[in-house]
Amino acid sequence: MANWWARLLSRFWVLPALCCVTALVLGLVVPQIDHAIGDRRALLFGGGPNGARSLLTAITTAMISVTGVIFSITVVVLQLASSQFSPRVLRSFLASRVTQMTLGVFSGTFLYSIVVLRSVRGDAGVAAFVPQLAITGAFLSVVASVAMFLAYIHHITESIRVTTIISSVGTETREVIEKPREGVPESPTGATLTLPPANDTVHSAGHGVVTMIDVPRLIRLAHGHDVVFELLTRMGDFVAEGMPLVDIHGNAEQLDHDAVRSALRLASDRSMHDDVAFGFRQLVDIAERALSAAVNDPTTAVQVLDEIHDLLRTLAVLPDPPVVRVDHDDDVRLLLRERTFAEFLDLGIDEIAHYGAEHVQVPARIRDMLVDLKSAGRPQHQAAITAKQCAVASKQ
Repeated sequence: MANWWARLLSRFWVLPALCCVTALVLGLVVPQIDHAIGDRRALLFGGGPNGARSLLTAITTAMISVTGVIFSITVVVLQLASSQFSPRVLRSFLASRVTQMTLGVFSGTFLYSIVVLRSVRGDAGVAAFVPQLAITGAFLSVVASVAMFLAYIHHITESIRVTTIISSVGTETREVIEKPREGVPESPTGATLTLPPANDTVHSAGHGVVTMIDVPRLIRLAHGHDVVFELLTRMGDFVAEGMPLVDIHGNAEQLDHDAVRSALRLASDRSMHDDVAFGFRQLVDIAERALSAAVNDPTTAVQVLDEIHDLLRTLAVLPDPPVVRVDHDDDVRLLLRERTFAEFLDLGIDEIAHYGAEHVQVPARIRDMLVDLKSAGRPQHQAAITAKQCAVASKQ
């Protein structure tokens, strides 16, 4: 449920839609409160019906115009980020709460003013009704909109800086690396890997990128049917329709394949949810674009290497994730395909070293990085780091 809410709130339209719905409700309710109160308040709007209509009309006209400007600026920034850095960094722009909230506040103010306008009745005299509280609320919404517009402009100017983008991707990746895996028992020392033969295989019913693997659910399913699951794919891999997903070791006659498939989510785009490799992929893409002949910006590539260095150093002091998961009875129930430190080392260095070999800054920065990783890395990672040093040196 938490993952479902997180995916829902990450949609670009959700927060603006919530703001619009809230504005519609307030536009209907606040005039009724005005009607019930009836007394004129000194600090509220004191004009007549014509003045109220003029103010609300001006607000609605201004809000819809500025909303169009904000949307245009957002589209231009997305185009710039896609062409200058990488299409894969658009996700962070679309997930920006500042951009979403700005569009929501402006759209909500427009809808609120339109709804309140319909409650203004008469021209003057006893039959006239001016919802003073509601109109004062519209004025305050304009003040909030101006504040959000200034925050939006500041946010946009900061978000298109390459250092901001690199740091943002690195921070997200680091959070995934350090995220605790609660409720997922791991194999204790000495756990047996003796498995019965694979009697069945679950195949994919669709195609897409693996964006979520519900490990606790797979363990419960395996425990309930007394079988062992062996995953044939991993987070971030593309799966074609009909491709094998899971081998089932043991008696799988009563096992529902759809229940196993539902524990793996396929999507059209990769996600940062538990996919550390996707963070590396975004950083490497930014560096490759910077090293291209069209851009020729090796300094940006070095900045990317700085962030990759920090991520690899975080991984170098950690053991490789276990591939065996057990249930609460310490029986092996799941075999995973996890990326090792050596694979992240390849992902973070190889392509940048290849495209940056002709630049002075890039090879020197990679050499310094590997020296530091060797001094900080665990003994089990030393062989991979030494092999990478030899590979980088042979290309120079």
